[in-house]
Amino acid sequence: MPPLVRDALNAFRNSDEGVAWSITRNDDGPVTGRDTGEGRSLNFDPSRQLSWAIIDLNGDGRAEVFLLFRIGTGTAEPPGFVMQRHGEGWRVACEIADPGFVVRDGRNVPGSIHLLPARTRGWRHFRVFSGTYGWYASQESPGAMNCAPLPFGTEIRTR
Repeated sequence: MPPLVRDALNAFRNSDEGVAWSITRNDDGPVTGRDTGEGRSLNFDPSRQLSWAIIDLNGDGRAEVFLLFRIGTGTAEPPGFVMQRHGEGWRVACEIADPGFVVRDGRNVPGSIHLLPARTRGWRHFRVFSGTYGWYASQESPGAMNCAPLPFGTEIRTR
């Protein structure tokens, strides 16, 4: 795992997102992190349950990290998140409802991200399985941007 992804994942684990809690809890009890006779560990394993993409979405030379999880969430949709560097740390810029799956090495893994030419305040819009995402200024973190799904059929402007 590249250091940038490791740093973004560590920051995500310390966020207040529900998925962050589920990937940090110990579901194995005293056999944490090892395969047992009953099967694989129940704990989150990034080598099997995480895909990522490192993309500079706004051209500032500081790449954002897409964290795309393959874990059960109680819904059919695998979660994904865009992590943005802000100040000296990282922040969750948005949650992706369903990034979709692609086949890599014979397995389905999350990770269908298509960058679009449209931009908001210099930030590239992107499309995933569940739809198109655009950007807006964050209210809670001045100078940061958040992304959100755009309504189907929304006119996308390039700025």
